Amino acid sequence: MLHIIFAFYILTLILASSIFILAFLLAKKYKSDLYIYIGLIFLGALLNLLTYMICLYRYTAINFQYSTSSLDYYLFIIISGFLMLYFMPLLIYRVTNIPFTKVKRTIHISILVIILSTVILEYMYNISIAEIIRDILYTIIFIYSAYLILANSKRIQHKDARIVLIAFSILIFTILPLIVVHRIGGPLFFPDNMLLNLPHFNTLFLFVSAIIALSYGAKYLFNNKRNTSLMLVGEVAKTTDISQREQEIINLLIKGLSNKQIAENLYISQKTVKNHVYHIYQKLGIKNRLQLINKFLDD
Repeated sequence: MLHIIFAFYILTLILASSIFILAFLLAKKYKSDLYIYIGLIFLGALLNLLTYMICLYRYTAINFQYSTSSLDYYLFIIISGFLMLYFMPLLIYRVTNIPFTKVKRTIHISILVIILSTVILEYMYNISIAEIIRDILYTIIFIYSAYLILANSKRIQHKDARIVLIAFSILIFTILPLIVVHRIGGPLFFPDNMLLNLPHFNTLFLFVSAIIALSYGAKYLFNNKRNTSLMLVGEVAKTTDISQREQEIINLLIKGLSNKQIAENLYISQKTVKNHVYHIYQKLGIKNRLQLINKFLDD
């Protein structure tokens, strides 16, 4: 049983590492920091998994009673938590074209500060409720992220990105309850059994997520087409004064939608769409849709 568990953890670690490397290769190819976000999210999950693999090794190979009061444990928890919880909402807001307002940014940073505080309190003062608060905040962020994706899936212009993120959301709602039950019931019913208290469901979540990401991400590494929709969100605004709404319209224009279809899709009038299109052309120095497509597609 022990060998099976350890083999499963190693396989998951390899898959997560592959996604981390793949994401940065895609970021270099498509010049998009969205892939960097994905890579850093998987790096956080990878470090979290590595923490428990170290626990498992010390517990079984050298019979070391690994304590969660160890400094290296908390350093891994802090770094992995920050990477996952900081970059995941940023990625989702960007891909779904939802404005990341100052209020949302403040709430986001505040939650990260609270989580960091719980880690410090637990390490320095052994306050057990700190871990419970941290788990609750983790759960809230993951559920909220899944909700954002499902509620705004039509705003994700890239088909494969939409499929991957929807699958990720369904996975959260499927496995997260099992993680919560395990976190509550494991120490209660198996206080001295480390193998049963290890985060197997967390590892299963990462394993399935990595397979989904790898199956869709690998093909973009070897084709010659630019991943336009993922690049557009936020990338155009770096060099021009293209607004968030105009970026949405550019995505829809490239997909071939008419002004009427764009108006229906974004719940605005055709006149407003026409005004936006005019301003887009002015800002990009182009005259028609063909030039717009040629500007962002090089296939």
